[in-house]
Amino acid sequence: AIPQRVYISNPHLIYPGDVIELYYEAGQPRLRLASGERPIVKVSPQIRVESLAQPIPTLPRDTIAPYLEESRVMSKSEWIGSAYIVGGVDPRVQYGPGERIFARGGEFDSQFYQVFRLGEEYRDPVTKESLGFNAVFMGDAVLEDDNDPATLRLTVVDRGVQIGDRLFPEEEEEIIYQFLPHPFDDEISGRIVASLSGGFLVGRFQTVVINLGDLDGVEIGHVM
Repeated sequence: AIPQRVYISNPHLIYPGDVIELYYEAGQPRLRLASGERPIVKVSPQIRVESLAQPIPTLPRDTIAPYLEESRVMSKSEWIGSAYIVGGVDPRVQYGPGERIFARGGEFDSQFYQVFRLGEEYRDPVTKESLGFNAVFMGDAVLEDDNDPATLRLTVVDRGVQIGDRLFPEEEEEIIYQFLPHPFDDEISGRIVASLSGGFLVGRFQTVVINLGDLDGVEIGHVM
């Protein structure tokens, strides 16, 4: 026998729980709803518990490196009290890679420094309290002379370095990446304040600033 396709009229009127029966009309197979009341099927949300067979996945280092090594949030007093660039060998508006710059206002007891510029102020979206300022990474510099003023050479410049930009000792990589992911207290909640990528929407592996910190019990490595 040759298989035949059998269709049912008004398929949009079929509901979960309906019973379909096969019958013949004029020697041709037909489908129809079986007589009788439709059974009532009540569906409600249920909690499903699964065991955590795998540890919390680590973040790719090359994805988070720019934000861990080149991103800082600081108070206005920290910014004012930091070392600052006073000029270069030649007077100009901006300085680039390979150029020497002069700086004052710091101890200059480290060899490698990062250059930052003061960015936007972060405020709590609820209390409007100041949470600090975004320090925008401008480049890297190496110390050549710790006299007053100190002499440094720019090695990497993301954007043009200017007079007034601040210098901060470069943190050691082994310290930056020594953190263990662990769960955060689910009774504490916070809000996203800003995105370091500058976009309105935030996706996977992008970095955000939240209105929680040391005073709220946040630790390096907390997973939320």
